[in-house]
Amino acid sequence: MSAHAAGAEVAGDSPLSAAAGKTRLASNSLTVSLPAKAGAPATFVRAPPDATGSVSSSPSTLVVLDYADARGAGARDLLAILKLRSERSASPAVVMMTARSTSSQWLSRLRKVGERDGHLCRERRLELPSEHPEGAAVFRGAVEAFHRDPDPIDREAAEGARAVVWTTLDYVLLAMLAARSPHRRPTNRDDLYEEVLSHESDYWAQTYRESTDTGAAPRAVLDRAVVCLTLRAPTTRAETLAALRAVEELADAPRWRESICTTLTTCLQSGPGEAVVLRPDPVADYLILHTLRDDPYLLGGILDGLDSDQLLTALRQLNRAASADPDSATATATASDWVSKGSNRWQAVLQVAAEQDGAALAALDHLIDVFPHRPGSKIYRMPSLSRPSVCLD
Repeated sequence: MSAHAAGAEVAGDSPLSAAAGKTRLASNSLTVSLPAKAGAPATFVRAPPDATGSVSSSPSTLVVLDYADARGAGARDLLAILKLRSERSASPAVVMMTARSTSSQWLSRLRKVGERDGHLCRERRLELPSEHPEGAAVFRGAVEAFHRDPDPIDREAAEGARAVVWTTLDYVLLAMLAARSPHRRPTNRDDLYEEVLSHESDYWAQTYRESTDTGAAPRAVLDRAVVCLTLRAPTTRAETLAALRAVEELADAPRWRESICTTLTTCLQSGPGEAVVLRPDPVADYLILHTLRDDPYLLGGILDGLDSDQLLTALRQLNRAASADPDSATATATASDWVSKGSNRWQAVLQVAAEQDGAALAALDHLIDVFPHRPGSKIYRMPSLSRPSVCLD
């Protein structure tokens, strides 16, 4: 949404520096393409309160909102800040939003907010291909970057690790494995993410051993702890400790919980005030779905007791994770089970379903099949619509 473009020399640490794919392209817009045209300073901000000063007062502004489809409230807050700019007669701003999909309701809702606030916008939609057009070059360059051994790279082994269709991130992860573990050659995405998580799990376990005197931590406990943190996205130590109570083994073990908290904060938190979550997102999505499949009761412990905003954050994250594997029934089944055990739980799931469709909508649709419409029911299917829908009675 823009009328004029402005760019920036980066000030401060960029949370996008280790990104790939859509996020990397957005980061390059801030750090490479636009500075030559404008030269205004760019600042990476964490939340709308921090953004108010820089976004509303800068003469030329480009704002990147990553994963806008999962940040409806943040996007609306951003538009409110930009309205302040226009009221102060500031020059127009460019808003670049990345999303996994534009097919759900989040974009149309945002358009309505913009129209209501009187934003005059020109919208340009850029759809990325499922595979990088220069994937082989990305792969070879990443292999060179990751290679640290003085011996030459086994080119045949490295090329053998590259498969036919991968995302940009997948190419980078394949290159990392080819450079450091050339004998391991994943041939599909599940194998790739299992290999990456094996490396991550080794790192978590090593950090735990080095930072505590409580012995080794079972890998399964660490996996469940990481899923809890990734869905709840805590930013403080108190929030992190509270989130870890969802893991059965840690609920009544304060010393062990403290040790796990210290370990995972060290491994997962990229900086002060940042969320303690696993990155990159596709790998986190994979771990979430597979862990919940093996421990379906974990989701209840994660979601129960959250306030409305925290609950929506966790449900959006789960819904996004499910979108990475549409054929998986894990998120739908676990969300349906959680909703069915509380009288008002469906309301938060309905809000996420209205924003994003996906597993949230499928979970409500499943509940309608299990508990068909009858007088007094709260939700029911609207068969006249072109896609499965639920509505309030």
